[in-house]
Amino acid sequence: MACSTCVNLISYAGLTCGLVASILMFYFPPAVINYSENGKPYIDGWVENDKEPTDEEKRRAIRRIYFSRIAPWLLSLSFVLQGLAIFMQSM
Repeated sequence: MACSTCVNLISYAGLTCGLVASILMFYFPPAVINYSENGKPYIDGWVENDKEPTDEEKRRAIRRIYFSRIAPWLLSLSFVLQGLAIFMQSM
């Protein structure tokens, strides 16, 4: 039988990962890349389509892409940790 402290710790870690993933998915949802008439990729609402993005806009875009890609993995980790805690508790 697994110790209840370990099970609680794994369960809390899973819940925390799920909370962080849900916050990231709310503020940084996956974005669909559109293409301008000349074939240049852009994401609506970030920059004007007819000008080159500034350094700040590029940093913001990289941060948004990173957070939108890591959030589903955190959510998956949350499900695995909570499933592991349930499995350990049933033993």
